[in-house]
Amino acid sequence: MKRIRTVVYGRFGESSSRGGKEDTTVCERLRPQDFAVSKSFRYGFPHQPTCVAVDSVQGILAIGTYTGSLRILGRPGVEAHVQHEGNTPVRNLRFLINEGALISTCPEDSIHLWNLRQAQPVIVQSLRFNRERITCLHLPFTSKWMFVGTEKGNIHIVNIERFDVSGYSINWNKAIDIQCKTHPGPVVQISDNPIDSNKILLGYESGMVVLWSLRSKTAELRVACPQKSLTSFHWFNDGKQFICSHTDGTLSIWNIKGNSTDTLCPNGKTSKETRPCAPITKVQWLSPSSGEPLILFSGGTTKGKRKGLTLCQGKTTKLLSPDIILDFTTILSSPWKEDAQIPRAVIAVTTSRLLVYDLMTSLAKPLAYDVPYTFEIHESPVTCTQYFSDCPPDLIADLGSLASRLKKRNLTREASRQAWPILGGVSGEQPEKPPSELIITGHADGTVKFWDSSSASLILLYKMSTVKLFEKEKGKSSEESSDSSERKPSTSEGSESGERSSQDEDPEAYSIQMIHLCEHSRILLVAGAAHVLVMSFSMNEKPVEFVQIDLNLTFESSHEQPLSPEPENAFMQPGDRGSTSSPEIPSHTQQPIPLPSVSCKTGMFKRHPGFQAELACVISNSHDGWPVSNISLSSQLGIISICSGPSLALVDIVQKKLITTLSAHEMTSLAESPSNAPPTTPMSAIPMTPGTPGTPISLTLNLEAGGGLDFSEATVNKLEKKRNKPPRPAPPMVRSKSQAKSGDPPNGAESSEGGAGSRQRASYPSSGDGGPPDTVQCTKFAYTYTKKNDNWISPCLFVGTAKGNTFIVVINMPSAEERLKQPILTIITGTVFRPKSGLIMTLALLDNQGHLFPSPLKFWSEKKNDNSSNKTVLPQECSDRHFLVTITEREAKVFQLPPAHSNPNPYSKTAVADDTSVVLIAEVIVIEGSSCLICLTSTGQLMAFSLPSLTTLMSAECSFLLTDFRYLRTLKFSEGGQAIVMCSPYEIQKLSVFTRNGSSSDSLGTLFRALETPEKPSQGFFSSLFSSQASPLDREQLFGKESGAASRSVAERMQGPGIQQLQEVSIGLAGAMQKNREALAERGEKLSQLDKKTAELSLNAQNFADVASQITLKYKEKKWYQV
Repeated sequence: MKRIRTVVYGRFGESSSRGGKEDTTVCERLRPQDFAVSKSFRYGFPHQPTCVAVDSVQGILAIGTYTGSLRILGRPGVEAHVQHEGNTPVRNLRFLINEGALISTCPEDSIHLWNLRQAQPVIVQSLRFNRERITCLHLPFTSKWMFVGTEKGNIHIVNIERFDVSGYSINWNKAIDIQCKTHPGPVVQISDNPIDSNKILLGYESGMVVLWSLRSKTAELRVACPQKSLTSFHWFNDGKQFICSHTDGTLSIWNIKGNSTDTLCPNGKTSKETRPCAPITKVQWLSPSSGEPLILFSGGTTKGKRKGLTLCQGKTTKLLSPDIILDFTTILSSPWKEDAQIPRAVIAVTTSRLLVYDLMTSLAKPLAYDVPYTFEIHESPVTCTQYFSDCPPDLIADLGSLASRLKKRNLTREASRQAWPILGGVSGEQPEKPPSELIITGHADGTVKFWDSSSASLILLYKMSTVKLFEKEKGKSSEESSDSSERKPSTSEGSESGERSSQDEDPEAYSIQMIHLCEHSRILLVAGAAHVLVMSFSMNEKPVEFVQIDLNLTFESSHEQPLSPEPENAFMQPGDRGSTSSPEIPSHTQQPIPLPSVSCKTGMFKRHPGFQAELACVISNSHDGWPVSNISLSSQLGIISICSGPSLALVDIVQKKLITTLSAHEMTSLAESPSNAPPTTPMSAIPMTPGTPGTPISLTLNLEAGGGLDFSEATVNKLEKKRNKPPRPAPPMVRSKSQAKSGDPPNGAESSEGGAGSRQRASYPSSGDGGPPDTVQCTKFAYTYTKKNDNWISPCLFVGTAKGNTFIVVINMPSAEERLKQPILTIITGTVFRPKSGLIMTLALLDNQGHLFPSPLKFWSEKKNDNSSNKTVLPQECSDRHFLVTITEREAKVFQLPPAHSNPNPYSKTAVADDTSVVLIAEVIVIEGSSCLICLTSTGQLMAFSLPSLTTLMSAECSFLLTDFRYLRTLKFSEGGQAIVMCSPYEIQKLSVFTRNGSSSDSLGTLFRALETPEKPSQGFFSSLFSSQASPLDREQLFGKESGAASRSVAERMQGPGIQQLQEVSIGLAGAMQKNREALAERGEKLSQLDKKTAELSLNAQNFADVASQITLKYKEKKWYQV
């Protein structure tokens, strides 16, 4: 049933019906079938890498991680990310060279075959061993038989085409000497002889190395290393000798006759003694085109140092990298082992970097390649993000131009000039209208980075550091840092003196906790735990005055009692200090913490082009307090809001002055008991122009009781007529700074004549129920109705608190001519919305058609005399209704504006979380012109609702977003249903909840391309004539059906999702083929009928011709009159 309201407005008691605001129905175009969660690009270095493999023919690289993920890289812009089920670590990776397939092993003793010939690689086959644990793999080139070593010392052979186990196996008791009475240990490595494929080399952990003959099934050579250990070995390309690495940091070289030719200790030799070294984990022995053989190994450094990557050639030993090398591989000139193994590059993975060294230019001093992938996101830990899926293209272009102009010529290491060796895959098709996407990351070292994420590659556009804006003096007292008026301006540029570091500084003092960028006005807010920086964008180098404002936002509770944890408090990671300042994770139940002491370098500085700091708001830390929990900006109003626990500060960024400070307790008391509001002065005593220009004034006004401050001429005249009526509750009050210090009662006459100061408190009382104080959770600038039954829209600020209240702070802006002179007035109204279901997570405003209202903003212009920057926002009359969307930790409600009474009923509402969960993330976004609410609960449910009806559009299981709750602050949604999240400390994952955005697989490209396999090196006539090499090995005959079948209990075959897809495709193909066969049969029948008809016509034509010939002969000699 529709509600009809009639309210009297205007001059002389004019009445106007407000029913028209409710009759219009909102058309919602979003449909549930268009919503689904999908992953697209993943940026950054793989977290916790374990192994690496390379296909030198296809030119692709694969990196396995501890969490079970695989990153497969081709040329820049061509890559794929896949995940094993169960998130188990990846132990081994082997490419099927030039076959478009990859084999991986996991700790559950499973072998997985990945198909790389499609856009998104999938598992085609899996083989799980039941009795033995897999330790190593070996797949000879161009062979379909793979050797699998186990922990028990046995070797099994697997056919990778059928993915079954051969009956041929090598047991450990047959490989070792009969006189040996001990187990040789697990199989460490398996490798076939480069010259004779009949012979393979088996290495055991105890130091036993066995040369096994596949035909005779006997051991031709057994070598017991004196080091009693073995970590790896590698054949030389002549097939006559091999090198072994050991746990004592030594290398031993052996020939196939069992004689040790040499023992090396590259990093342990000194002039006097041999120092102990760390174990060598992997070794490779290569033959370059010129010079002596080349030995590459990881580890082997002296104890106490990190195990790095070392290169040895002759008597020269060079440490390529001192970092911890987890695995490495080399790119060779030919995949055939019997050919000359000319190394082109060596690829190594560390815990946080990918290292690629050029071995073609100079072996004496190998140069490192500049890695073209975006692997430097984690140079400093990412603490917060912001994402724009529809960023203005000119902003990205300007940031890109600054990157080229400001690039410093640092004297760093020389990079290789050779072409990047990983150039596999085929680039995807680029869309006709490429998107314009921007990602901003804040880091723990105080840096802010801007990335272009419009394609599969993440491009760094611009980088700036905020640390240089702060003073780094040792032993500076808090009184010095809090008094900005006595601070001496620095005479040098901040970028010069800001590079000095102090050991006494708090490492988290300059950590970036929040970022807010208005992409249209190009005003950037950067917040730390105790400071907020305001920066404006400029393409020119110019002098800028940097001002600091100290905010006294301390809180002293009169009730000292332990706080009971709320349900959402259980999701916070212990020791995660940054989470206390996150707006997504509730912090109203936390105790105040010691805030870092920071002080800025104020004064006039010449700033480089880009974002230039103009204002710093610093929270005084004389007592423990709350860190900055929320920031918001209205570029058109020129105001920012800073939330810190129970306090809220409004700052004028145009005049660079504090407007006012508010508390959640004061707003709650005013809404609950208007009669208990502080005494105020008469309405007539309010000066619209204070005596001291530029001094902030705060007004506290009770609008629930019918009084108020309206901005129309009709309302002013109406208030004059109502003065003779019975007295109403207390009108507004003007407080001066002198009164706040002396404690004198407010007086309207005195405050109208004296200068008014900022309303900063030293303490706030606790909540009335003796519990924890109410805290400000979120704010939203708007241009809407501020009173019940109102027909004027004006600039205001919506404030959401932890106890579920939503308040309105009216902002009275001066005229455009007086904007730089007159202060901004704020009025706390009694209008309050109470969802009564927990703390307020997010607030949003919608217009009459359900379109999202952004905060009042302006557009950026480099011109100083731009007329748009002088415009101000004044109240104006409006007849359309608005909607207020409030999302709490339990439910979502939509209220209609203006409200009909003090406790309005919601326009629509829905439960988002049940009794066992809470809402962790809530954002209102725009998808194809329609508003949509996205919520993530603590149970991993990602839900979407249409606005303003709150109709459910999607409810998907997204538990992968809750793997680490510290990453929740980096989950950001943007227009079009796009989102980003830090899926690990090193990686950014891009998501999509809307299916009509288009598939990103086309732009990813494909990893496989059809290439010819390099030809086997030809053998000379005399070499083949006098060679003693045996005939080629027939592996099919040796390992095939003639060898028998292996026991079914050895391994179990499982089909992967790729087989199911192939079956579905094959079923479709089979149906299509059947239809084609039926069509061909029908066509054949028709052709046969056509042949018959053609034959009949031919016969009839022949008969006709014969008859015609006979008639012609009959009448040939007759005259015409004889016929």
